[in-house]
Amino acid sequence: MSKGPCGARSVTLSSTLLGSVTQPIAGALPLPAASTRAPDQGDLWGGLQVREAGLGHQRPRTPRSHPSPTPHPCRTTIWAHRVRFLEEQALPHWATFTIWNAGRQGRRLYRSLTAGSQRKVAAFCDVDENKIRKGFYCYEDSQERPKPRIPVLHFRAARPPFVICVKLDLTGGVFEDNLRSLNLQEGRDFLHFS
Repeated sequence: MSKGPCGARSVTLSSTLLGSVTQPIAGALPLPAASTRAPDQGDLWGGLQVREAGLGHQRPRTPRSHPSPTPHPCRTTIWAHRVRFLEEQALPHWATFTIWNAGRQGRRLYRSLTAGSQRKVAAFCDVDENKIRKGFYCYEDSQERPKPRIPVLHFRAARPPFVICVKLDLTGGVFEDNLRSLNLQEGRDFLHFS
């Protein structure tokens, strides 16, 4: 992509099938057919021209993540859609359920649920002795009085069905072995949410 007079832009696209074609961006002035300008390092179109010319591969620049602990808006939207799908498709079939993970993801799921779905949460379950020893999760931001206190149990003491908020393949197979030891059927006794 090149700048013309007054910041107008034009893009030169080259392809082995189409030959070289200059397509102006809306309202931009076209560039001369043979631009001798070297592509900028961060110029996406320049990177494409360099690759097509056989001059190497240039990694496209991606935006840096924001240092804020707030999730990216796109991730937040995807999360909201997943929670809504869970509430519409699975939770109506269960009178109560257990969230498997009393950590960040499990608590986030609980906070994302509607009040009616939150009331269906019988317990959290985990393997972390510190969380189990505390004995409960208190939802401090709740408008209800008294604040909801959800029990935290060892996974063997918890009752299905489970909504599992544990990422697979992160525990060296320990989580998968624990789940398998309960002889549960996916879809009926548990669902993976993370």
